[in-house]
Amino acid sequence: MRAWERGAAMRNTTLACGTGACVVLVAAVLEGYTERVCLTLSSLC
Repeated sequence: MRAWERGAAMRNTTLACGTGACVVLVAAVLEGYTERVCLTLSSLC
């Protein structure tokens, strides 16, 4: 995924795009590339 953020030069892309990361995750689940697994904060401790 490539993301162009406001304030960055037109030739430069950024990998730091939270909204884009969420979109990629949803698309991956919808297209069957990954499973939908929900984690809670308490399950990580």
